[in-house]
Amino acid sequence: MPDRQILLQSVSSEFRYKPLVNLSTDIRLVTLQPALSDEDQIRCELEATDITNAKYDALSYAWGDVTIKSPILLCGLPFLVTINLERALRSFRKLSNDFAHKRVLWIDAICIDQGNDVERSYQVQRMGSIYKSADSVLVWLGDYYEPEDDSVEFDAGTWGFDCLSPGNLETTKGCFKLVEDLFSKLDLITSPVLHSRTSTPTLDASCWAYLYTLSKRSWFKRLWVIQEIALAKRGIICCGRAHTSWEALAGAARMISTQLVSPKGSVGDLRFLEELAYSTLDILVVALLDVDRTNLFSILVATSERSAMDARDRLYAIKSLLSEDGADIEVNYSKSPEAVYKSWSLKRIERTRSLDVLLLCINYCRDSDAAKLPSWVPDLRNLCISSADGKFFLLANGIRPGENPPYASGGHSLCDKAIVVDGEFPNPIERLDGSDSVLFLKGMHIDTVDKRLSPKRGFDRNFLSNHLPPIATLLEEQVSQHFGIRPLHNTKIYDAFVGSLFKGYKWHSQDTINTITMPNRYRVWRGHNDIPFEFEPRMPPIERRKLFLARLEPILATILTNSDLFITSTGLIGAISRKSQVQTGDKLYVLLGGKTPFILRPLEGRNGYSLQCPCFLYGYMNGEAISAWRNGELKLETVGIV
Repeated sequence: MPDRQILLQSVSSEFRYKPLVNLSTDIRLVTLQPALSDEDQIRCELEATDITNAKYDALSYAWGDVTIKSPILLCGLPFLVTINLERALRSFRKLSNDFAHKRVLWIDAICIDQGNDVERSYQVQRMGSIYKSADSVLVWLGDYYEPEDDSVEFDAGTWGFDCLSPGNLETTKGCFKLVEDLFSKLDLITSPVLHSRTSTPTLDASCWAYLYTLSKRSWFKRLWVIQEIALAKRGIICCGRAHTSWEALAGAARMISTQLVSPKGSVGDLRFLEELAYSTLDILVVALLDVDRTNLFSILVATSERSAMDARDRLYAIKSLLSEDGADIEVNYSKSPEAVYKSWSLKRIERTRSLDVLLLCINYCRDSDAAKLPSWVPDLRNLCISSADGKFFLLANGIRPGENPPYASGGHSLCDKAIVVDGEFPNPIERLDGSDSVLFLKGMHIDTVDKRLSPKRGFDRNFLSNHLPPIATLLEEQVSQHFGIRPLHNTKIYDAFVGSLFKGYKWHSQDTINTITMPNRYRVWRGHNDIPFEFEPRMPPIERRKLFLARLEPILATILTNSDLFITSTGLIGAISRKSQVQTGDKLYVLLGGKTPFILRPLEGRNGYSLQCPCFLYGYMNGEAISAWRNGELKLETVGIV
């Protein structure tokens, strides 16, 4: 039997792929042979088959360091795989001398010829059906202990210890038992009749700590795994030779993030629960909890911080989750990331007749690769959306708006009757130049940026949280000085200031009473208004004020950390992302098909504009510019965006 050293010396006879006969229906499957001991060389066979009647499990895993590889035997020839995949194969392999105990698997790194861009593009495009058709999706988190576990830190005051011994089979089984007990408690809450008996989760902090450590494994950070587990008939979480179900793990994470950290939590006084709840957010992102799985932008926002080795996978990895939106994504690994992003942006604009893709364009310090993109094409490689930007973005797209009306500055969501031409909503694209770089759109020039307001660049959220009243006073003072108005709070300017501060958001929770909108709470917090009489009139004054202002300060700190206000030359007020590079002289346009106004910068020495960012503009978020155009007050013009 050849050992590792012999295999490494046999590179001249390494495995070569045979082309698939039918790229539309054929896939390759790995047959993992059994072995007599864990130390035996891994042996696999690889055969092509029609996916229609194939029986197999699909593997979901983190590739790990692709520069360090280990040899296996594939069809009797050396084949290099990453260390993490080699460990997974060794763990999944049956220990037996009976060939009937083989396992049939689909593994992307082996079953797809990664050096063939044409085949790779076809196979990735069919990834959804591959994972849907699998009997199970095996999620490989790694061995009981992985070197990355050493980076997990424990605060002794919170956990009772500052380090954790390396995991083993018993600790991992205990961790998964905790997961299943937590999941059973969630089931007991949601279906008490069906689950009359449940185990009480352990109070052993070390067991919870192993769950905390597992939740930080690389698999939960990957972008591809979201699609892989979302499409699975059955997901099995594997760590070494211990396993539990994906349903149980996702349910346990939900239980921790909601039930256990709420006042009604019943597991016990565990000081580390809040920290654990924060770490399990990665599990909930993978589970796409509270995410509209049919909406491309909802998924893009939710997954913006997931990792992908190939920049094109920002789109390719979510394509199979989508229906109509997925049609705009053409999987082609022979194209550059810039070409892929540009093609997708243009196809989406043309199909939807909407400029919603422009909402992802915030032109801030683009690196050399991003500089190759037109300003109207979002750079999905650096799509880090803050919570404040995210709320703005989701509302602009009408995603989970609740009681908040979605924006409709120039699109057809709320003002289609005003701009329908010959019974049809017009395509916002007038034309595209020959180089596919200049996008010509129709819109109305509203105003020009005169001044950008900010308490001070460089303030982080912790500083803002501890200095909110003086910072709010400073912002109000800047507005008062600009307009020469004192006091500010009884004026329409103040209404525009507060409205822009919250970007039109009224409710940030389950509030349903109009008197406790966020702008109203802000006015009371600043001492400019009294609490409305009808709000809990019998409650003691201190508790009444505390309840009325609940959640205002953390929300305001987030807003001020991530947003700036601006004033236009005619005295309008609006809000922009703190990351944008908006400056005095930039132009504000409402473009046909746009959900929000956009800020454009005239190009030096040539015609045209560069897109800076979408914005909130008080008084122009609900079709007001369209009405003004219809009344002859604004002129519709063509703008070229480079």
